[in-house]
This record gives sequence, C-alpha cells and structure tokens, in this order.
Amino acid sequence: MGLKTIKWHKTIKWQALIALLSALVFWAALSNTPAYAQQDIGDIIEDIFKIGEAPKPEEETDPYRFGRIDHIPVEIRHEMGEDELPVDAVLIVSAYAPPPPNVRRANPLLLGETRLLLSGLSSPLQIIIAAPSAITQELAYVRLEARVVDGKQNTVLSLKTPAAYKGYDAPILELTPTDASSALETGLPSDPAANSPENFEVETVRGKVRLNGKAPKFKGSNLVVRLTEDGLAGGNSQTVLGEARQILDGKTTPFSFEFDRVIDPVRTGMPLALEVWIEDWAGRKTHVTPAPTPYTGPKTRYRIRLDAIGPQVRSKMPKLPNTKRPKAKTPKPKIIVPETAKPPKPKPKAKPSPQPTFISGRAKFNAFKGLPKGSVLIATLERSRGKRPVILARTRLPLDGLSGHIDFRINTKKVNLSPNRKTPVLRVRIQDKNGKLFFSNPGGTRLVQGLNTVTLKTSPHY
Repeated sequence: MGLKTIKWHKTIKWQALIALLSALVFWAALSNTPAYAQQDIGDIIEDIFKIGEAPKPEEETDPYRFGRIDHIPVEIRHEMGEDELPVDAVLIVSAYAPPPPNVRRANPLLLGETRLLLSGLSSPLQIIIAAPSAITQELAYVRLEARVVDGKQNTVLSLKTPAAYKGYDAPILELTPTDASSALETGLPSDPAANSPENFEVETVRGKVRLNGKAPKFKGSNLVVRLTEDGLAGGNSQTVLGEARQILDGKTTPFSFEFDRVIDPVRTGMPLALEVWIEDWAGRKTHVTPAPTPYTGPKTRYRIRLDAIGPQVRSKMPKLPNTKRPKAKTPKPKIIVPETAKPPKPKPKAKPSPQPTFISGRAKFNAFKGLPKGSVLIATLERSRGKRPVILARTRLPLDGLSGHIDFRINTKKVNLSPNRKTPVLRVRIQDKNGKLFFSNPGGTRLVQGLNTVTLKTSPHY
C-alpha cells in the first residue's frame, strides 16, 4: 500500500469522527430548546414500541336500555294445502290488549302484528308476535286474531273465535275457509279495514241483582258482573268483553249495574253470557248464580238472582260491660214441700240443631277437549251399608252453556244427616247424553260442612 493511500484512509477517519461530534453537539442544542424540552429519548422509545397503559375494554351496553320486547308464541293450523292457497297468500296474526272495563267507547290496543308470506310453508306453522313488555306485563291475557288474505286483500282463511294468550303454552289457532257469499248475505264488509278495532261500536248492558233469602250485612263485599263469551264447561280460557264492580257497603237490594261493551261486527254470532257473584273482603265468593245468564242484547233489562254458598256466618257484636251497680238481692224464703206433693217435672231435653236443607258442592275438572252437547253432571249422596251403598239424594245438572268449575246443590230435606250415623260420601260424575263416562271421583268424597270441593279424574273414554 502506498503513502498516498495511507494518508487518504486517515483523512476519511478524521472526517467521520468530526461528523459524529457535530451530530452530538447539534442534538445537545436541540434538547435545550423549549419545543423539545418536554420530550426525551424515553418518550421516543415509548412512541416507537407503544409502551403505555393497556387500552380500556368497551363498556357492555344494557340490552334492555332501549326497551324490552316480549315474544308471543302462536301455532297456526289450517286444512288447505299449499297448492290450494293463492301464490300471494299472506298470513296476518295480530295481538290486542283488551279494552279497560267501564270506559265508554274504549278500543282494544294493537300490541303487535306479524305478516308472513305462506309460499313454501305448510300447516302447522309456529310463529311469534313481538310486543312491548312494558304493556304485556300488566295484562291478564292478550287477545289474538288471525286471517289469510290474497293479493287483493280478500280474506281466504279466517279465525271464527278470537283466542287468548295467558303467558303459558302457545295457543292453537284453527283457520277455516271464508265463504264470500255468506258475507254478502249477512251484510258484513269483506274489507279487512272495516273490521279494525277503530270501527267497533259500543253498547250498554243494564240490569238488577236480587238475593234468594235474607240479605246479610255486606261489609267489605263486592258485586261483580261480567260479560264473557259462552265457552265450554271445565275450560280455563274465557274472553271477558265487559265487567262492572261495585262496593256493597251500606247498599240494599236490588243492586243495579251498568257497563259498556265493545261490539265486534265479525263476531256477532258468538253466544255471550252474564256471570254474576258477590265476593267478601278476602275475594271469596259468598253468593253466585246457579248458571250463567244468556245475553240477549242491550235492550233487555236483566233480572238476576243469587244463591248463598254454604251457611252464612254472622259475627255478633260484643256486648258492652254493664256499668250500673247491681241491685241487692233479697233472699227468698224457702218453701217446704210436703211429702205428699208431686215431684217436679223433668226439664225437656234440648232440641237438636236443625240440619241444612241443601248441600253445596263444586266440581273441578279439566275439559281440555271440551264437552259434547247434552253432557250432564250427576252428584249422588250415598251412605255405605254392607256391600251395597244406600242412595240418600241425587241431583242432575245440564252442562250446556256453563264454563269453568261447576257449582251444584243437593236437596237434603228428606235425608237424616244425624251425627250418630256414618258420614255419607259424595260421588260425582260427568257423562254425555248416551251415558259415556268422562270424569268421576273414584271412591267418593267424604261430606263436610260448608262447601264441598270435589276434584274429578279423567276417564279413559275422554
């Protein structure tokens, strides 16, 4: 290597050293300025490697902050096949809140509605209706209506009787074909807009209620008059169309009632009935009608009589203490009876308390399939004597037009119900007009004082 080459390498090294020292001096000058005084090498390292606090997780939002939605399940059934329905057939299922009772011209409130094209769908069909929970949680039931319309809004399938959803199992809605000619004959409009709740009319129901027998003092009692659709006996679903309640404190019979009910022009053929009862301060029924009264229209002034359930217990007012000073008793002179006098007559024995002339009972059973027309309830009062029981009394009650639990009474005027004898039993059965057994209480139920509640079991023939 030559001398010039060695000198050139030394020059390069000095130039590199001078450049490095110049860079350090320049960096020291920048660090003393106000703009870069707050940033050091550590900040630069943090910016490079992103050192700092971990990012905060996003706050979970409340799913019910903007309102809660309830889902009403419904099962739709119909007999028409997919090929028989129009191509543009649409199912419309609506949920309504019942109108408040005793509010004139009150309309049902539409809670939700589901519209679904039936193309490619067959029966049965499970659907849901969305409704606001803020309203449904305050309701005892929700009224359901359903229909199938074509592209011209003509009703193809309809629901004859509105159903009710009470928060348990999904109700089954049976849709049947609609005859357009029958709608023209009856004068009912086929346009669905004419059947909307806004076009319903209101009528007033009036009447008076009397009691069979002496009226007790109704302290804290309420009179309830309810207009319902005449359902099947033993069923638990009823549609209440109107109701009136009044407090009976200080009132005397007859009790007058008046309330309004909304008329649905499409459901004018549905039979209705009036259910009337009196309940005490605890909600227990004390007076009822033997059977619901058929509703025949607003022009009728209804006269309804109630029977007492069981013996009426009347609590006597306590006697006030006597503040007067008792009078001094003067001793009576003793009378000496001669031996020849006759002995005093023995005191007559106390008469036994009279027995009740009627035995009241209530039959509970679940007729989930309904009962055929002509079905009856037969209640028998029996006393066992050897292998064959002795029939003491019997009553027979037709069940057409009745609903819910069935109340019955047995006449016991000619029956000896002495406590010295064996306690009788109640045997209750429900059968059709041909004698086929549907419900019964095997072994019977022992008779008790007051209201006898009998729970019936389902027969294999039901």
